[in-house]
Amino acid sequence: MDKTFDEDQALDRYGAVLEKYVEEYNRLPYAERYEDIMCYDFSSRTDCRLFSLDQEVQRNGFYLSSTAVFNSKNKPAYMLTLEQMPVEKHAAYPAWLAQL
Repeated sequence: MDKTFDEDQALDRYGAVLEKYVEEYNRLPYAERYEDIMCYDFSSRTDCRLFSLDQEVQRNGFYLSSTAVFNSKNKPAYMLTLEQMPVEKHAAYPAWLAQL
């Protein structure tokens, strides 16, 4: 566990990268059509950064979750939360990560 890990900073960094992800999605020429069928799954240049931040959070004993909340125009906004990982799961995390 990183002694300098700050939960609020982790959420802020993840939120900033997630915003870039949404911006990239919105620039897609077919984004509006995808929104009509509520399909928000696509590959982005930010995917690797999001994965890296998620690993950092887990290494420090937390789960990061993002929940899409849709407004009246079916545009997603994201609620980000960190939850404490159970001690036994955090103890097993380094071995699991080594398998990747």
